[in-house]
Amino acid sequence: MMSVLFLLTAVFVGAQETPDLKTASKMAKINARDLKKEGVTKVLIIEFIGDYITSKETEPSAMDQRWGSSALFKRTQEITIGSDYYETLTNQVFDIVAGIFEENGIEVLDKDILIENPDYIALGLKEERKTRSYSGGLTKKSVTTEGIKRSASGMGFFSETLKIGAIIKINEMIPKIAHDNGCQASLTVKFKYGMGKKNEPVLEYINIDMKHKLDEVNAGRGTTTFVFKGEGPLFTTIKGIQGSTDFILDKGEIDLEKYQQNMLDMAATMAGAYKVLLREALSE
Repeated sequence: MMSVLFLLTAVFVGAQETPDLKTASKMAKINARDLKKEGVTKVLIIEFIGDYITSKETEPSAMDQRWGSSALFKRTQEITIGSDYYETLTNQVFDIVAGIFEENGIEVLDKDILIENPDYIALGLKEERKTRSYSGGLTKKSVTTEGIKRSASGMGFFSETLKIGAIIKINEMIPKIAHDNGCQASLTVKFKYGMGKKNEPVLEYINIDMKHKLDEVNAGRGTTTFVFKGEGPLFTTIKGIQGSTDFILDKGEIDLEKYQQNMLDMAATMAGAYKVLLREALSE
């Protein structure tokens, strides 16, 4: 059973709406030149990772602690939910992101074709890991965060792996899978949910990078292989989205269903901006 706890109080922020082109342009930027130039009609999502901050501890700077007033204090925020929740949520965001392309006439290859490939399975990539980070300084407040990184089911992390052999195999495998299934590009998707000052969840970004210019090359001894010769950002978030706090119940507990819907609403809003930007770029 999932354990759910949310510490501290927060205020209602308000629901998000699907943005128009002007608003979408303030939320994110798109670089669709190569997507359009190369006539991309089908893409393969090769990595899909959600970064979820589950706790945040904020302390005054060392200078403030030494010379500040006695009212200075440490602030702790925490949310505890079973890891299976984050897997489910990541899978739902996957479908939302896929819709950005599919609703603009670009097919997204079924991810099962990738994750059921024997060579991909043999890599043994991790699907989840814990995170911890720290920022601060003499005159800056210190912030320590902990969280969970979670991939869509069956998909592992490879952009963060240090195993050179695995990277080489992936760089050979992905272009071939793309070629064999009629894809002209591959996508890497990374997104992050953080915590706001008033305890509201924040969708900090959904960034999408693209590899393209799929080409066949001579691998020697009469064999050929495939490579992507171009790469770069496709979508980059400029401004994140603050969620509402209508899921807060008595004694700091949360309504998990409302909390999940809150997270999905933010993802859908950002995806809505991307749909608008992609539609505009393809029509130019």
